[in-house]
Amino acid sequence: MAFFNKKDGFFLLIPAASAAGLAVALVAQYVFGLHPCELCQWQRVPYVLAILTGIIFRRKKRREIFLIYFLLMAVESALAFYHLAVEKGYVSSGCSDSGGGAANAKEMLDKIMAAPVVSCNQPQFEFLHLSMAGWNGIYALCLAAAAIILFKNAAR
Repeated sequence: MAFFNKKDGFFLLIPAASAAGLAVALVAQYVFGLHPCELCQWQRVPYVLAILTGIIFRRKKRREIFLIYFLLMAVESALAFYHLAVEKGYVSSGCSDSGGGAANAKEMLDKIMAAPVVSCNQPQFEFLHLSMAGWNGIYALCLAAAAIILFKNAAR
C-alpha cells in the first residue's frame, strides 16, 4: 500500500492549495510586515476550514467533499472580492479593530495601542494594479472551479 496515490492527490489538492494561500498571507504578515486588516483576517477562515476538512475527511474519499471545498472557496472568493470593492471605494465597510476580550478598560487600551492600525480600504501592497485581496479572489475562484471539475471527474 502506497503512502500517497493519485486518488489521494485529488482529494488533497484543495487543502494543499489552501495551505499555500494561507502561507503566502502569513509570510506577507510576519516576513514583510504587511499587517492584516479585519477583512484580511476573515479571508483566512475558509482556507483553514478547507485544510481541516482535508485532514478530517482524508480517509473518506467521497466526491461530496469536493462540494464542501467548492463552497469554502466560493465564500473565500466572495470575501476577497468584497474586500477589493472596499479598497476601490465601491462599497463601504464597518471594518475596525475591536478590543474584544479585554477584562477592563486599561487592558483594552493597551491592546489597541499595541496593535498596528490597518484600514480595510487602503491596500498595503499592489501588483499589476491588484491588491492582495484581488489576487486572493482570483486564486480562490480558480480553486472553486477546480473543486467543481474534480467533483465531476470523481463520478467517473
